[in-house]
Amino acid sequence: MTNEEREIFQPWNNACEHWLLNQATNLEQFFSEVQEKQDNRNEEMRIADIALNGFISTVAIFGAIETGLFEALASSPCSLKKLIQQLNAEKNNLNRLLLTLQRIGLVKLKSQEWVLQAPARRFFTPTAPEFEPYLWTRLSMTRHFLQKDLTEWTNMVRGQQQFDESQWLDHNEQEFRHFEPIMAAQAPYLAARLGPIMQERMTERLLEVGGGSGIVASLLACSQPDLIVTVLNWPYACPFISKTAEKFNVSERVRPHPADFLEDHFPTHYDAALFAQVLINWSDEVVSKLLSKTYQALNSERGQIIICEQMDSPPKDMSRIWLTFMAMRANAPIEGRTPYRWVDLLDQAGFHNPRLQGDGTEEGYRMIQAFMSPEQNGAEQLRPSQTIYHNGETVRITIPPSPEGYTQYVGLRIPAGGQTFVVNQFNRLQPFNGVNLSPWQDDETVIEQVVLPNVPRGKYLLYLLHAPEGIEPLAANEPWTLNVSAFRIN
Repeated sequence: MTNEEREIFQPWNNACEHWLLNQATNLEQFFSEVQEKQDNRNEEMRIADIALNGFISTVAIFGAIETGLFEALASSPCSLKKLIQQLNAEKNNLNRLLLTLQRIGLVKLKSQEWVLQAPARRFFTPTAPEFEPYLWTRLSMTRHFLQKDLTEWTNMVRGQQQFDESQWLDHNEQEFRHFEPIMAAQAPYLAARLGPIMQERMTERLLEVGGGSGIVASLLACSQPDLIVTVLNWPYACPFISKTAEKFNVSERVRPHPADFLEDHFPTHYDAALFAQVLINWSDEVVSKLLSKTYQALNSERGQIIICEQMDSPPKDMSRIWLTFMAMRANAPIEGRTPYRWVDLLDQAGFHNPRLQGDGTEEGYRMIQAFMSPEQNGAEQLRPSQTIYHNGETVRITIPPSPEGYTQYVGLRIPAGGQTFVVNQFNRLQPFNGVNLSPWQDDETVIEQVVLPNVPRGKYLLYLLHAPEGIEPLAANEPWTLNVSAFRIN
């Protein structure tokens, strides 16, 4: 330990010594039967377990990968003696590694033989049929981050070492190789979600902005023989896009377009534009700029924008915590935008009638669609009797029947101050508190009101949310759909 480190940690060392001396006259506290103290101690031990064992667990996993332990156990259970011979390892240390991995739940000792558990096969054994690269890619990226930037960690927290968003990661092929597997690991899931959305509107020409190595574009092209995809990305990424398309035999229909998507204009005449896990890294100002350029790139008659993002902000789950940690290298916001914020941003860019869908997973992915014209969203929406109202006319809003197994929730946002109301019965508006939603409990007509002179003028947004019966949509990760329609009072 250096002198500087000794000085930094001296208050903690002094406190430890003071604590130890104090226990000499207060040992009975360790056997307290007060329930509140016991509950606090249990919670403290849970946190201590995370703090102490998190790093140890990660190191143990890499130890198993680097020694070939997971691969050695992939085909069949194995005794410690046989593993020592196979891996040319030291007995005591290999046994300690196995015990640590057993504590994590990756291996198990049965009848004096070590057995590989399902999570280890799924996440850390590439030869296993059930292997998925989701967790391995994140662990390897974290290791790369720590090896490269750990010494600068405190300076980053203090803001003494700055990184621009455009340096996440550095603009070169080597850094791209490290980062790209993370996106590739999610690509099959994303493509499976995106496929039906594009087939619904017969998409023939797709522009994917910031499309990584082209893996999502290639998977979509494989599943849709008539689809042509342009992948717009930094020039250094374009060779990877071409190689990926060639690997999937779709080179004629998946083509790179080298450009700085922050500064350059987008190519035009596309049926759809896709942002998959791109916009979360950028501020609202940058996102507004990108959405406006996308609007210009789409066909006016049938164009749509598709966005796949996480809307939950950290620390919603471990995936979001990981992203928060990794973003220390960049001035990236990594804050999931709420559905209402997305509606505002899309509206400002000129898009109409957004549709937002949740996927019911802990990842918190959301599929967002918005259209060049209001008529393009064919989903069930709240229907105003006309698109523009004037003084003396009657605003009439109706609701479609609820899908089987789902509950409907209705909302209205007024232009003056942007306040949102929940509507659970005919003409009954309650201010939305951001926490609770009351389901719709009435018949077909939601609102029927005459436009009076004191009614706020401008654009009104109508929200229709479908969520599975029996759940609170704001408190659970469930598949839900939010459709937005609008009308104006002039």
